[in-house]
Amino acid sequence: MAPYSSGGKLATGVFIIVFVPLTFLLISAIVDWLSIPSRMLKRYLHTKLDDLLSPFSIRLIHLFIISTCGITSFTLSFSVVFMKMEKWSYLETLYFSIVSISTVGLGDYVPLSYTANDDSAILNVYLLFSAVFLFIGVILMVLVLEAVSEFPEFSLRDFIFAPKSLSAFQVEGSEILLPQNKYGSLDQ
Repeated sequence: MAPYSSGGKLATGVFIIVFVPLTFLLISAIVDWLSIPSRMLKRYLHTKLDDLLSPFSIRLIHLFIISTCGITSFTLSFSVVFMKMEKWSYLETLYFSIVSISTVGLGDYVPLSYTANDDSAILNVYLLFSAVFLFIGVILMVLVLEAVSEFPEFSLRDFIFAPKSLSAFQVEGSEILLPQNKYGSLDQ
């Protein structure tokens, strides 16, 4: 489905320019709100497991809990509805769910192959369900990505901008100033 007229293409462009950023803003606000209990869980894990495990291991446990409770349970449970409505196998519904909420969206499975010949009310509820499912799924995916971003071990900033060893910048008997970047000196 694509707009054919010039007016339709213009309207689509305006819609994308205005509403896609607003959708990102809404998703960001919801993830900020949902990250409060996520951070509380991480703090709780640190208080209970700090003496037993490394901070990295605690972050991994936190990520596992968020992923399992969020994306996995959500996808597994809501896939049943797609399986019943679309007459897909459970594997096909899981595939559709994961591809859709990761925003890859290949288009090989579309939640409209079900046609309610006699009952348009069921079709309308199903379409609303599909939209809500995808919206919540994307929010949960962003929440998990936020948990991943809290790993200092996965920081691209440090990987790209900080040298692994400062010996490349040190010359015997003289002092070399390290280059500055927007994060400060590279020797920090």
